[in-house]
Amino acid sequence: MKELKLKTGDIFFTDTFSTASKIVKFLMTAPTIWHHLFWKITGRIDKERPRFYHAGMVFNENQIIEQQSKVIIRSVEKIYKKNFVIWRKLDLSVYDKNLLTRIALEDIGEGYGILECIGKAISWLTGIKFFARWFDMKDNDICVIRVADWYRRALNYTFGAKNINDLNTKLIDLYCENHPEEWECIAIRYDNNLVVY
Repeated sequence: MKELKLKTGDIFFTDTFSTASKIVKFLMTAPTIWHHLFWKITGRIDKERPRFYHAGMVFNENQIIEQQSKVIIRSVEKIYKKNFVIWRKLDLSVYDKNLLTRIALEDIGEGYGILECIGKAISWLTGIKFFARWFDMKDNDICVIRVADWYRRALNYTFGAKNINDLNTKLIDLYCENHPEEWECIAIRYDNNLVVY
């Protein structure tokens, strides 16, 4: 099997079997509760299940940077203990990688966006995206918005979204999968099967 070599700027999504991850993944099944109900009735919902719930970025080949209760740098080994996928932006220059890490480092110690979670839940229940944007906490983000914000601030990259607060892990994962001219899947581990590309 090919050796897994991570590079600065790679983004990763992970999953666990915790109650929190199940709730987050349930809310990502559809854009709103109304879509969820309609898709459930029509049988489409099973095709819409997200694979992962948590997002972060590779800081260097040995470390990751991610939003936990606060933004921290950890060992890359934390990824390998879970189901995961790693995406690599194909055209990142050394300058881009340095800019991404510098911007991410500015966020070290910043807190978790609890109000942002509430805003996203209200948007999901009402179908009004305004709430996810209005509850934006600036220096306190959820993990996926944190990663999207690093890419937006460093590279003006938004993963196809008009507003990064509309994104979730499922949407970025699908965006990367559907844009192979920009993103490459480096590795995926799902249901204990690891594939390194």
